[in-house]
Amino acid sequence: MAKDEPDEGEEKPKKGSMVSQLLAMVLVTALAIGGGWGFSQFVLGGATGGPDAAMADDDGNAAGDGEMSSKAGDGEKMQSEEDEAEDEEGIGGTLVTEVPLDPIVTNVAKPEDTWVRLEMAVLFQAQPEPDLVSSIHQDIFAYMHSLKLHEVAGASGYLHMRSDLRDIVRVRSDGLAKDVLIKVLLFE
Repeated sequence: MAKDEPDEGEEKPKKGSMVSQLLAMVLVTALAIGGGWGFSQFVLGGATGGPDAAMADDDGNAAGDGEMSSKAGDGEKMQSEEDEAEDEEGIGGTLVTEVPLDPIVTNVAKPEDTWVRLEMAVLFQAQPEPDLVSSIHQDIFAYMHSLKLHEVAGASGYLHMRSDLRDIVRVRSDGLAKDVLIKVLLFE
């Protein structure tokens, strides 16, 4: 008689009960909820309440574009010029100037029949000279023309390209430019 077949008096072992599966599902759900709460408390610094909570000021008033705010004793006031200057503050609390570049349209190195259109702006610490903006535009044009399509494939390729653009802008401007804003990136 073969050992693979169970004897008539023996029962096949049960594969698992519904209760143990439900218990495992509840345990995994509890761990996921606890992990999410722990992440929000320890990594994010306890920021809860959704995206509007981060926009609220000390008195709990939500900040908005062009809305009138009221504080105890201040009365109602519209957004002043000082508040507008604070809105323009950017990197490291310094005043930044956004300078849009002319659109760049060129073909990439490989495949040669693929064209790219790039519209971007550069963030400067102070108002740059037009010659500097023109030389930055030419450097970026040359970089985009030498780009290979497979180098930009995927999210990591995009981030590498953006990092290269930042480096080009910072080197050309001797540190006057701080960042780049890519507004349109289209391959055809």
